[in-house]
Amino acid sequence: MMASQRGDVSAVRALFVSQRASPYDVTPSNCGPLRFAIESGSLELVQFLCHNGADVNTTFGTFETSPLEWAYKTRQIEIARFFLRQGARLDYLCFRGWTPVVLLFQESSPTVPLEFFGLLSGHSFSDFDVQDRFGVTALHRAARWGSVGDVHALLQLGASPTLTDNEQRWTAAFWAASANNVATLKRLTEGAPSNFIDHVDFRGWSILHVAIEAGGLETMCLVLELGVDPHQTIMVESEDSCVMEELTATEFARTKGQATYRCFTQALQLTGYNISVIEDSDTELVFWDT
Repeated sequence: MMASQRGDVSAVRALFVSQRASPYDVTPSNCGPLRFAIESGSLELVQFLCHNGADVNTTFGTFETSPLEWAYKTRQIEIARFFLRQGARLDYLCFRGWTPVVLLFQESSPTVPLEFFGLLSGHSFSDFDVQDRFGVTALHRAARWGSVGDVHALLQLGASPTLTDNEQRWTAAFWAASANNVATLKRLTEGAPSNFIDHVDFRGWSILHVAIEAGGLETMCLVLELGVDPHQTIMVESEDSCVMEELTATEFARTKGQATYRCFTQALQLTGYNISVIEDSDTELVFWDT
């Protein structure tokens, strides 16, 4: 396994010849040499293993991930091409319900090269709207962690921006707003249906409330410019009494701390709302000018 991790073809060949190892060896965590060879980035070693019995459709790890999925996870495009030429299945879902494209989007991942999308679509892959066990799609993940180019590519390939996850009923735009990913949020709003701004999650929150919770000035400004109603109230559990109370967006922003409150009032002013902020003893009052 260590030789595979290094991508050392000569060492692996010597181990096979001496029968001290084989392509069928498995670690206690259900991982074989092929998984580590993929991570090493050595196409030569991957080819050697497959030509000596490793199966491109044999899954590994806790979530029974396929070699093709792992090639996408580790951004090894040439290895992915090889797997597809060798008959890797495109319809396989690991235990998480993920396709290869989902594994492209992880926290702190760089922008996805377009060839990863092209490779899939070139092999008639069209399941860009597959939802995992939490209802999350590749577009949700790209909206939060990806770039505008990632989101644009998925939309061009037919990914739906209106699908919601199971836990919060968030669309991809909500995921973008929650991470203050303004670039992807802007792209998602281009050509969005007219009722886009009316969507609320399972708590009754609009995308504005999600943006307020995220605390980003630019995100708040964007959703206000889109026409989201700043007067829409929500029910929130009071931290003091543990009872539900109805709050305006301004009151909700205040519960998130002074910095968030300041950002929200600034966002209102920057987007053309006529408000007056007046200090009253130990708090501030916001008045909407008519």
